Amino acid sequence: MTVEPIVIKLAENSKDWSDYLTLVANLLVPIITAFLGYWILRITKKIEHSQWRNQKLIEKRIAVYDDVAPKINDIYCYCMRVGKWKNVSPKEVITWKRDVDKKIHTYRPYFSQLFFTREPLINSQNLGCCAGAQFF
Repeated sequence: MTVEPIVIKLAENSKDWSDYLTLVANLLVPIITAFLGYWILRITKKIEHSQWRNQKLIEKRIAVYDDVAPKINDIYCYCMRVGKWKNVSPKEVITWKRDVDKKIHTYRPYFSQLFFTREPLINSQNLGCCAGAQFF
């Protein structure tokens, strides 16, 4: 059993370029398909990496929030005069506020700029119970 080599025969005297175009098209289809596949693979990898990075960022934000949330709640309760506010001294509240500020500003790159430009919920202008307080 002999195997004959594949020979592409083009019309020798043909002035019709359709044979040449067919040959070029047959060669370009797999090449273009490979480039498109590689391009789609790169795009999906970028999307996957972006989702992974955003997930890690959200996890870090949650960890920071879990750390400062109890202190923020205690400060809020003190200013609103609810809960255990009578058992807390102003010095403790100032210490809590400084601790929260330190933690939040330490992890500032993890939060958006909008997070730091918002008007504070509690300040001496919009809350009568803390009017004149120097720690906000």
